[in-house]
Amino acid sequence: MKKFRKNLSKHFNTLCLGLFVCMSLGTFTAATAAESNLRIGLVNFKEVIETSKIGKQEQEMYENMKKQIESILTEKQDEFTKISKKLEDEDFRDSQKPEAIKKLEDQYRQLGQELAQGQNQYYQALQQANFKILQRIAEVVAKASEEVASSKDLDLILNDDNAFFNSKKLDVTKDVIAQMDVISEQELKDALNNADSPLKLDMSK
Repeated sequence: MKKFRKNLSKHFNTLCLGLFVCMSLGTFTAATAAESNLRIGLVNFKEVIETSKIGKQEQEMYENMKKQIESILTEKQDEFTKISKKLEDEDFRDSQKPEAIKKLEDQYRQLGQELAQGQNQYYQALQQANFKILQRIAEVVAKASEEVASSKDLDLILNDDNAFFNSKKLDVTKDVIAQMDVISEQELKDALNNADSPLKLDMSK
């Protein structure tokens, strides 16, 4: 179980970086930029995930979900181990009736199947959650980038993972994060306002 958790702890950052590269517009060369006279900004997506409000919120929800699933799996693992020790104890087996041992063996096999299935579902749930998180963050990055591009008169903002080298003067990560935080706060306010709004019924009909 410890090895299982350790392997999963690497998934989030790996998938975050890998998936966003696939979602980006593709490789954009410096020569193309020069020929087109484009004004370009670059964003460090890893920094966006780690420091933006929405990135922190999504990671917190991810960790909470992971802990909940791990708690269920740990309970099953503990029960599975407990039954396993009983079945390996010759003194215990000698003290039990054959039908009681058979029942315990059936329970052991059933728990083993449930545990294996639960671990597979755990991996799938984490992968699905990662994908949704990246989609959500990428959507907000796109909105924020549009605002930053407008304010800084930029033609294009890309993920800096697409560049083998880039000048620091092209970096607009902090500007994008700041705009993302503004968007997140506004979305939160809108959600709270909608939640507080009383239900209105049209009684004219």
